[in-house]
Amino acid sequence: MTITEKNGWLQKLATLLPQMSPSEQRLSINLYRTLMAGKPVSKSRLARTSEITAGEVGEILDTWPGVHFDADDRIIGYWGLSLTPTPHEICPTDEVLYAWCAWDTLFLPEVLGAPASVRSNCPVTSTPIRMFVSATGVEDLDPPTAVVSFVLPPESEINADIVNSFCHYVHFFADEQVATKWARQHDGAFIVSVDDAFQAAQAKNQWQYPLGLEGNEAIIEA
Repeated sequence: MTITEKNGWLQKLATLLPQMSPSEQRLSINLYRTLMAGKPVSKSRLARTSEITAGEVGEILDTWPGVHFDADDRIIGYWGLSLTPTPHEICPTDEVLYAWCAWDTLFLPEVLGAPASVRSNCPVTSTPIRMFVSATGVEDLDPPTAVVSFVLPPESEINADIVNSFCHYVHFFADEQVATKWARQHDGAFIVSVDDAFQAAQAKNQWQYPLGLEGNEAIIEA
């Protein structure tokens, strides 16, 4: 498959992700933006920024896939954003945060409300891949030949274990030739341009946050 032949599947990927009620959308955005401070987030702290009780926060989080906790029951990772090191660095502030996969670095800046510098490495050549991502696009892509790998697992697999069914197959590669060779060794994998992956990231954000991402300011406490 060529890069352009798979673009329609990327748009379909956005609709495989769960939609949320208005209160859940606010909670989700607040969780992302509170994690941006680089510290674990307690349910009580999250409740204060979301105008609901800690009990309600707990009930909602129990229904969401992709929420990771530390030993003290504080949130340290949520749907693509992590305080635990991964190969994908994202820096919307002076804090170095981490993404579960390459695609996360393309949708997170809009959700966080802050442009971010991104650094990753090609899993085949170890070539450093850098870029600057905002809500409007990708700038300063280095190398400019970089591409992104994808898979499209069933919705049930995404909800059961998004990291192993999806994230483990979504990487930045130094160029299409290297990526295509890797994809041939991984069933269901295909390659897209960074711009196409960013467009799919925008579609994902619009699908999950139909009320919009403006005006949702988390209270970042020390």
